[in-house]
Amino acid sequence: MSILNQFRQDKRRTHFRENIFENLCDLLNTKKGFGSYPQDLGLDSYVYLGSDKKIILQIIQDVKSCFEKYEKRIGHVEVIPKANGG
Repeated sequence: MSILNQFRQDKRRTHFRENIFENLCDLLNTKKGFGSYPQDLGLDSYVYLGSDKKIILQIIQDVKSCFEKYEKRIGHVEVIPKANGG
């Protein structure tokens, strides 16, 4: 169950996938160390990391580890950056 589900008005979730999706959205929208009890919950600030490549690699690693730790209902997690394109 998502940590933020306890604050939602509709506590009943009828669709398993919807519940997983909402939990993933909560994880991606949580800032690491800001208002969350576990210090590794959520994503960090990437302003001071340096190059774009370094930032992208760190975000990929953070998303993957966050999903693996806090969303056990999904199996293999692979995060692939999508190039900006037309």
